[in-house]
Amino acid sequence: MRATHGGRVSQTEIGVVLARGADASLRLVLVPGRELRVHVTDDGGHPIGSAEVVLAEAGLSPFPLQATTDAKGDARLGPIAKGSAALAVQASGFVGRGPIVIPAEGAPDPFVVILRRGATLVGDVRDASGRPVDGAT
Repeated sequence: MRATHGGRVSQTEIGVVLARGADASLRLVLVPGRELRVHVTDDGGHPIGSAEVVLAEAGLSPFPLQATTDAKGDARLGPIAKGSAALAVQASGFVGRGPIVIPAEGAPDPFVVILRRGATLVGDVRDASGRPVDGAT
């Protein structure tokens, strides 16, 4: 369970177990959260729009935050609770990155992610006699 309201966020409570038909009470405390600004570029420094950005608090989260970069390559994610997080970024035509560790404190603002252009390699697989091998991976 997790709660947010404006710029405030609770810690995520994982593993709350209820027996069938049982009732339980859980208190989530909202505290000021932080926002992560992400700037995505190619290796030439050109912004990448429409990149998909996913952030998971504590590296793995049942509630990942998602955003898409604007034409300037910028996205905002938050609020997130104190602690480290993991970021993954992908865009069409580029090699995806992630997980990238976002430190609990001292992360650059904006956090810059550089993606490299992808390529497609086409070929065939042959056995020692030079015959094509069907279905090889």
